[in-house]
Amino acid sequence: MKKYFLSLAIVAALITAATSQLSAQVRMGFGPFVGGRYYSRPYHHRQAQSTNNQSQNKEEIPKFIPTVNISVGYGFPNLDKYLLPDLTSHHVNIGDYEQTGIIHAALDYQFGRFTSIGVMGFYGKTSAPYYNFGALPNDPPTYNASLESWSVMINMVNYFAPVDMAKVNAYIRTAVGVNVWNQRITDASGVKLNNLATNPTEFAYQASLGADFNLSPRAAIFLEAGYGKYILTGGLKFKF
Repeated sequence: MKKYFLSLAIVAALITAATSQLSAQVRMGFGPFVGGRYYSRPYHHRQAQSTNNQSQNKEEIPKFIPTVNISVGYGFPNLDKYLLPDLTSHHVNIGDYEQTGIIHAALDYQFGRFTSIGVMGFYGKTSAPYYNFGALPNDPPTYNASLESWSVMINMVNYFAPVDMAKVNAYIRTAVGVNVWNQRITDASGVKLNNLATNPTEFAYQASLGADFNLSPRAAIFLEAGYGKYILTGGLKFKF
C-alpha cells in the first residue's frame, strides 16, 4: 500500500508543478482576468486606451462554446480489494489478489471555461484465495472470494485555467455516488458460503488531481492521481 501512496505523491507533485508553470504561461499570454474576461496586456494600460481600441480588444478572446465531453479510462489499482472479508478468525490468510479495472466512463457538460458537471460510471472486480494457517505452497485454497462492483457518481471537474486557451488543462475532480455489489465466497468444493459475506459500503467517492493533454480541439489524453475507486488512471476524452 505504501508504494501506491508514494506513486500518488510523485504524480501529484509533477502535476502541481506543471499546473504552476501552465498558470504562469496563461497569465503571461492573456493578462489579468478583469470584468469577466482576460486581457492580453496589463489592465492599467487598457484603461488608458480609447473606446475603439477596447472594442477591438474584446475580440481577442473568442466567445466560449459549451461542449459535451465523453471520457473513458482504466484505473489502477482496484481499491475494492481492501473490502474483501477478513477471515483470520476462521484460521485462514488471504492470498494474492486478482483484479479487473477499475474501468470508468464519464459524460460531462462543460458549461464554462473552468467547470464541468456530469455523471461517472465505474466497473471493477477483485478476487483472492484464502489459505489455512501453515498451508504448504501447493495446498489448495480453503476459500475463494470475489467482489464485483458497479458505481454511479455525480462528477464535477474544476480547471485551473480556461479549457479553450491552453494545450494542457490541469484540474481537480470530485465525485460522489453509490456502489452496487455482487459478493461471492465459496469453499474448496465451490459451495457458496453466505454466512461469510460482508456488507461493503454503498457510499462511493473519487477525488483526483489530473490534467488533459489536448491532441486537438476535440480530443485529449487525460492522466489522474487520486483516491477512492482508484489511485492512478489514464484514458481518452472527446468533446462534442
